[in-house]
Amino acid sequence: MAAGIRPVLDDVPVSDAFWTCSGVILHNLRELVTYLGGCNEHDYHYHVNTDLDKNDFAVWIRDVIHDEVLARNLSNALPKDQYLARVNERLADLLRWDRDDQVRRLAST
Repeated sequence: MAAGIRPVLDDVPVSDAFWTCSGVILHNLRELVTYLGGCNEHDYHYHVNTDLDKNDFAVWIRDVIHDEVLARNLSNALPKDQYLARVNERLADLLRWDRDDQVRRLAST
């Protein structure tokens, strides 16, 4: 799994960036965490809601970031705080695995 972590953490190409309804442009999961932590409920529900069966962030994560695990964990529309917590947890896991992988590679050289 470690070989696939780095691309998930990196910036996506500019052409694949996520444009929020408020004009904020997201290039990676870190920026998504920052955005979710600061956006208002209206903006959040523009992108994630059950009324329209809409989950723009999960679709972007699946199709552009290529993190199927996180996309599945976000597939149900959740309150913003729970959504943010899931993205934050996944990002922390990915960062830890990436760091551990780098340490292993350094130790083997």
